[in-house]
Amino acid sequence: MFVIIEFVFRLSGEKPYNPVVAIENITPKNPIKVDATLGFSLRPGTYTFHYKNGYSFTATNNEFGERVTTSGKSNASLPTISIYGDSNFYGFGLEDDQNWPYLLQQKNQTTQVVNHAVFGHSLYLNYLKYKTNIESGESPIVAIFLIASYDFGRQTMNAQARKNFLVNQKIANVYKYPCLELVDGKLHKKQQPIHTTFISALSRYSSFSNFVETRINTILDDRIDYKTISNSVIDSIITTSRKNHIEPVFALMYDDEPTQVIKRKLDKLKCKSVFINYDLSNKKYSLLPFDNHPNAYTNTLYCKKIDSLIQPLIRKNARAKNL
Repeated sequence: MFVIIEFVFRLSGEKPYNPVVAIENITPKNPIKVDATLGFSLRPGTYTFHYKNGYSFTATNNEFGERVTTSGKSNASLPTISIYGDSNFYGFGLEDDQNWPYLLQQKNQTTQVVNHAVFGHSLYLNYLKYKTNIESGESPIVAIFLIASYDFGRQTMNAQARKNFLVNQKIANVYKYPCLELVDGKLHKKQQPIHTTFISALSRYSSFSNFVETRINTILDDRIDYKTISNSVIDSIITTSRKNHIEPVFALMYDDEPTQVIKRKLDKLKCKSVFINYDLSNKKYSLLPFDNHPNAYTNTLYCKKIDSLIQPLIRKNARAKNL
């Protein structure tokens, strides 16, 4: 009976779950370590990621587990530009000198660019990291944050986000993910377990299983108040930044309605933001067919847009130092 149902679903155009990013192995193993606050963070070292389709790239993390932004030594005495995001800002799929934080560092030799982005981290985790870094003494003149509508699910680690993590456990071998939930109108922190389930594994091979699981996930996820949770995280970033005299800058990855709502909020709060929305289903801008992350060309566009936005802030800081 199952075979017949599967045949009918395939015939109707339904497909098994097939994530674009499909890592076969990483050398050396274990680029990720467990982190009590963030769930996971990156280990220092140089790692090569090998895809099932034959593609590969090599990434280097410094002694703090941050992706390098220079081929030489960084200069901690210079004014700092801090970057927070996920795989798109980490430069997943690209060599060290191809991602936009590296390019930004080359264009701004009088500042130190620090890339705190970690693949798989949500905006909420980036806020926790940002707050911890400030408490540890980091005082950037600018802190740049990625805003992406797909991240709303990751901040709550909803059903679909858990599924995305499960199919790429070779990248993120994580079984508890720090996130937020809204209970009786109040935000609560929680550690969301990420368990491998039979149906998630089966969805990789069965269009029927993937169809059923997707529908169930949609019903469950539609009950979550993403707007309130995301607004709370953004408010926390802005409040922390202004309290510490840091200019927060938000890079908006999509031009969809949820992002437009956030853009209007940022404008009202007089926060700097910039759209970096490019069609990643187009090979001109992405690494397709190997990977759907932004390619080297798109990273040059990111760098150009963000650099233009923060140059007045860099010059303002330089003038203040010369007074």
